[in-house]
Amino acid sequence: MKFIVCRPINMLNSIETQNPFGTSSSLSSSMLKKTPSRHSSGVFIEVELVDVQTSFSIEAKQDGSTLQHNICFLFSLPLSFIFLHHIGFSFFCLINFSRVFLFYLITRYHYNVADARLAQHIDRGNEDGLLISSVASCSNLWALIMDAGTGFTSQVYELSPFFLHKEWIMDQWERNYYITSLAGATNGSSLVVMSKGTQYTQQSYKVSESFPYKWISKKWKEGFHVTSMATAGSRWGIVMSRNAGFSDQVVELDFLYPSEGIHRRWDNGYRITSMAATWDQSALMLSVPRRKPVDETQETLRTSAFPSAHVKDKWAKNLYLASICYGRTVS
Repeated sequence: MKFIVCRPINMLNSIETQNPFGTSSSLSSSMLKKTPSRHSSGVFIEVELVDVQTSFSIEAKQDGSTLQHNICFLFSLPLSFIFLHHIGFSFFCLINFSRVFLFYLITRYHYNVADARLAQHIDRGNEDGLLISSVASCSNLWALIMDAGTGFTSQVYELSPFFLHKEWIMDQWERNYYITSLAGATNGSSLVVMSKGTQYTQQSYKVSESFPYKWISKKWKEGFHVTSMATAGSRWGIVMSRNAGFSDQVVELDFLYPSEGIHRRWDNGYRITSMAATWDQSALMLSVPRRKPVDETQETLRTSAFPSAHVKDKWAKNLYLASICYGRTVS
């Protein structure tokens, strides 16, 4: 069993334990069973088991901000493996009688990234065990989310002056890479990310001057689902995949943000899985997953500037940044 973890070690400040009745005690780093050790993939922390039903809180610092992360371990079975995706971090934990092994992962975002600095941010994230989960573009600058819990095993990307670069995409398909995110800029360039380790078995994409609803409907009947969308100026780029893990899919297409339609779909078990917008139209793809997710909570936010403060506030409410889309600003 492979555990993927992240660096750096100095992000760990303390560990707190809290019982179901709300009282808590603090474990400083000096009270750990072992000093956190560095591995090629990140940080390994071993902690003594304090109670049989304990809530652990790891206080970590990233970019000067202190984040609180509460995880509840259910010690019903020895050697049980539990996956928890919580706030801005993903936690893997292996419980073995008297010890708890914590493996913690980071979700990182960048925005207003110029072409020349894109590789620097991606390379640094890769060194820390992070891969790209979402990309977007505004005013010919890039935004990206990097996550250590994507499940991808390898990843390549191309920043191209074309929307989209067919030859490069087909070459990567031959190498068993699949498109996992893409974005287009107003100058016609594109950023395409392709990954290994996905569940996809086949992909198809289309670039169109208008939203290609008829093509999407045809592909739905062939067993494909939309997995990525992007725009470049007035053009749309739609990626559809077989074995995407969805049992049903619908699109909300509107000249404004389709708030009423989204909430109606949420009530019926749909969740936003991709989105894109031009200056006069927005499209949100909502899907029903074949496997019911552990946490079904989803929120959207409309803002005229990148919502850094809002994202951090949501971390405290167990929500993390999943996708970004730029479109027309409506006051």
